[in-house]
Amino acid sequence: MVVTENWGKKKLAYEVRKEKKGTYLIAHFKGTGTTVSELERSYRLDESIIKFITIKIQDEQLGKTLPARDEKPVSSFRDRESVGGR
Repeated sequence: MVVTENWGKKKLAYEVRKEKKGTYLIAHFKGTGTTVSELERSYRLDESIIKFITIKIQDEQLGKTLPARDEKPVSSFRDRESVGGR
């Protein structure tokens, strides 16, 4: 793990499995495709994880601090390559 950031419990954009709030975590890490597959597999088996997304970013962006929660990000998630999630 390079960087892990806990954004705390927040209201979800929409209800998921009858949950209206969830804890948001962001983890930047380096790994192979196998690493990503194994992490996603463990996320699917963990009943406490109701939603996740894996996004591939460029190496130079890895570990950089994310914008403060009250600031608008410079780029949207649509600008990044999606690897998987549910």
